[in-house]
Amino acid sequence: MRYAAALLLFALTLGAQAPAGWTVLFDGKNLDNWDRTGNANWRVVDGVIEADMPRGFLLTRESYDDFELRAEIWATPESNGGVLFRITNPKDPG
Repeated sequence: MRYAAALLLFALTLGAQAPAGWTVLFDGKNLDNWDRTGNANWRVVDGVIEADMPRGFLLTRESYDDFELRAEIWATPESNGGVLFRITNPKDPG
């Protein structure tokens, strides 16, 4: 079974270069590799992904069997942010 990775209410930054055979999910410029759900108001600001509204997910457009994820995450203490893996129902990731 293939799964999508979801990102919930946090900033993510990855380098634009990837070794052969790897996929860059975020290049610091756009959200082209992501589908958005909810009302989180996802956007790219100064090379990071951010949202200023609650209740939203970013889901990879492609599904991956095996993967390694590198991310720098900053979330405010009052946020409910995190990383979800192996989402089986992208229409209801939470």
